Amino acid sequence: MEDGSVNSFICLASKQITKEAFERAEEEGRPFLLKDFVGKGFLSWWCDEVLRRRGGEVIHFVEVCGITGKRGLTESTMEVFADECQKLSDRQRFAYFQGDFMATEDAEVMRLLHDNLPEPLPRGEQDFFCIWPRKIAPAPMLQIAGAGARTQLVRSGLEAPQWILCLTGKMRLKLLPERCEAGRLAPLRPFREPMGVFDEDGRPLFTVCEHLLSDVDLFAAEMAESPITHLDSFGPDLQRFPEASQLPKALEVLLKPGEMACLPAGGWVQSYADEASWSLQSFYANSRGLNRILEAVLAHAGQKEEIFGYSSLPPQAKVEAALSAALGRGHGGFSGGRSVLARLRSLDRENTKAQQETFGGDSCAVCGRPARTRCGRCRELLLCSAECQQRCWPEHRKSCVPAKKK
Repeated sequence: MEDGSVNSFICLASKQITKEAFERAEEEGRPFLLKDFVGKGFLSWWCDEVLRRRGGEVIHFVEVCGITGKRGLTESTMEVFADECQKLSDRQRFAYFQGDFMATEDAEVMRLLHDNLPEPLPRGEQDFFCIWPRKIAPAPMLQIAGAGARTQLVRSGLEAPQWILCLTGKMRLKLLPERCEAGRLAPLRPFREPMGVFDEDGRPLFTVCEHLLSDVDLFAAEMAESPITHLDSFGPDLQRFPEASQLPKALEVLLKPGEMACLPAGGWVQSYADEASWSLQSFYANSRGLNRILEAVLAHAGQKEEIFGYSSLPPQAKVEAALSAALGRGHGGFSGGRSVLARLRSLDRENTKAQQETFGGDSCAVCGRPARTRCGRCRELLLCSAECQQRCWPEHRKSCVPAKKK
């Protein structure tokens, strides 16, 4: 494979993750890596909390033959799969689970994780996906993968930037550039997968975009000249896909626990688990990229005529107009789409009323986990672990006043 147009990640450590640095990295349109912003102890606890809450639930995970690429779905419970995939998965036969139910069914767990992410990442009202109805919004995707597992190569049709956070284990990402010479990506032979609302038989009812997927596996073959512990030590199977030799060179990065890759909109992405790993992936829509996202939604809806006054609408109203156009495709046009959108928002309000389990009690001042220990000096600050104590001490020491002895 020949070189592509992007050849490196921008790396930002915890003290460098400022709003200005984040925006500058986004403007450059290059992927960037965020490090040291959250403790490994918190991430391990978070994964255990997910298993405590959801471990007994039935899931469907993907089993793949690494030689033929044949894929199938198998049923298990999350707890059993998380345990067994560490023992049985390898490069020849591997398994992984991807599920997006965490955001709605465990809002408290997701909120706590979001609270520990870098400040410049949009959240709450700053993320315009939060005002999309939940059934059509891109939810955070939890992935549990055994060693040697690799996901399918995909290009999102959302045209939105995304972040991928390694929670446990080690994983790699390969990225193919969005822009390259005409025909260079033809060997991927992409097929389409709609995103939206589906009926019980899996047929799409309302869609907002289509993702592109490829059967080409960028991690299928081991490169003899490069040890597998190094980057660029895997490539596509040229016996199965000989034309893949014409692809541009993929950009690769290794993620360890607590490291996050932020990827610009567009481009193809595939992940590979060096060892049993947990990760979380999420798209986001900030003011900088909102127009690109909505233009993609309108193009998918076949909206050729300009919506009256669209360019002068505030962001929230633009979202409303674009989603109405997409949901009304084949269902009564723009006015029909508004009715569908109103119904989806009504369902969200009903679901919000459902009681969620909360952690309750006192929480750590650093990460939000349940905490029972106080700072030994001031006896005021609640902390859950030595890790959080070390992370907060440079700032806390400025206001930490020894408690008066009784």
